Amino acid sequence: MIEWSVDIRTTRYLPSFEVPIHVEVEVQEDESYCHEGRFYKEQKHVIILFTYSGQGLFIDRDGKYELNPGSCLLCYPGATDICYKYPPGHKEPWRFLWFGFAGGSTRDKTSDLLDRFGPVYELTFNSKMIERLELLRAYNDVIYEMSPFEGSRLVLDVLCELGESTSANSVSQSNLLMQRTLKLIDAQLNEKISVNGIARTLKVSREHLSRVFKESTGTTLQKYIIDRKLKIACKLLNETNLSIKQITVRLGFNDQRNFSRTFHKKTGMTPRDFRNANLEIIL
Repeated sequence: MIEWSVDIRTTRYLPSFEVPIHVEVEVQEDESYCHEGRFYKEQKHVIILFTYSGQGLFIDRDGKYELNPGSCLLCYPGATDICYKYPPGHKEPWRFLWFGFAGGSTRDKTSDLLDRFGPVYELTFNSKMIERLELLRAYNDVIYEMSPFEGSRLVLDVLCELGESTSANSVSQSNLLMQRTLKLIDAQLNEKISVNGIARTLKVSREHLSRVFKESTGTTLQKYIIDRKLKIACKLLNETNLSIKQITVRLGFNDQRNFSRTFHKKTGMTPRDFRNANLEIIL
């Protein structure tokens, strides 16, 4: 159900300026509601989608994201690998505002935000951006005209507020991300852990996760994972009778050859030589 809807037209269009297209508030409460980008390839614009109440679900190649009250989604609605929908099993109506825009350097700025921060942002309900968009409700069912300068300013303000919402809490968010990452690694040390897999589970981009981890620890996430596994391997070699094959399986390496090669590269010794030498853990 559409509560209100406004088409926006830019007068005296200037190609290098960003262009607002449409703003709308909807309420969806049926599991059949689903926007799959692969069916809308012709849509080249960008949208933000702000959740007032209820819950939506966004899916892209990196995973699933809950769209809870206060969440703001940024995406390309015509991207073939995205989908946003009413979640199965929910009963509360999902009420949200969406705003579409294009032109100028919109796609470049959007790509920068998505690469750095991912698709979902947290805003307050007194967000100036949302309040400004809500003012357009007065033009429900009519075409609202904006100058190219007013329209471009609106789009840029929207994108800038999304970016500022991340930097305002960047330290606490980074700390929380680190805590969740380290906890996840500890829980999966006996599995095949990948940076992509961790990013998908934590619902952040690989690039953002890798950058935060390197800034916080001084080392790469992949190197940290290998070092943690090898420390445990040293302990198992010294303190148990487990075979090298069993240790390989326990620590989630692809095969014994891969484990031995990784161990030798890090320690200068084969696992068997390390066990026979009965050395202290040297990592």
